Amino acid sequence: MAVLKYLGKDKKYHALPIGESIDIVQYDEYNTDETIVGKWINGKPIYRKVIPFTFPTSSGLTAFENVLPEDMEFLVSIRGKSSGINQNDSNMDVFRDFPFYLSLDDYVSIYVNYRTITLYVSSGVVSWNATNSSVFIVEYTKSTDAENSFTTDMISAANSLDDTVTEQEVDSCLTV
Repeated sequence: MAVLKYLGKDKKYHALPIGESIDIVQYDEYNTDETIVGKWINGKPIYRKVIPFTFPTSSGLTAFENVLPEDMEFLVSIRGKSSGINQNDSNMDVFRDFPFYLSLDDYVSIYVNYRTITLYVSSGVVSWNATNSSVFIVEYTKSTDAENSFTTDMISAANSLDDTVTEQEVDSCLTV
């Protein structure tokens, strides 16, 4: 039995026998500039962008308007990160991910409508004392990119992965 494994920056998939591993340095790029980080199921590139913002100091809705690209077609993922001051030890930073839910009074939600990201902060979260180190990390496809469909060879190779499939055979038809 073989396992299909993505091997980093060479943009290729390889079949590896189960139990074998290969040492690969996986490099994810996070940047305030748009960066291509992969391909979506329709073959379109997935872009990642980090959007810095100031965490709200009061509960309720805060809209960050026109922060997403005009040509965004499909939002693949969105998440937030924030750092702040630990209330019990002011010498220690606290790092938080969101959306976040602890209780009815402690949660952060993210909503996206076209190019606007809206953050809902509950009353308990305002006490996070977040600094300006808050970011949204968004991944998306664009309407301006052409779709690339999988070929019949790629589908048949993926469906027939077993001990008889060589790394070269998979590599030749599953190049991203």
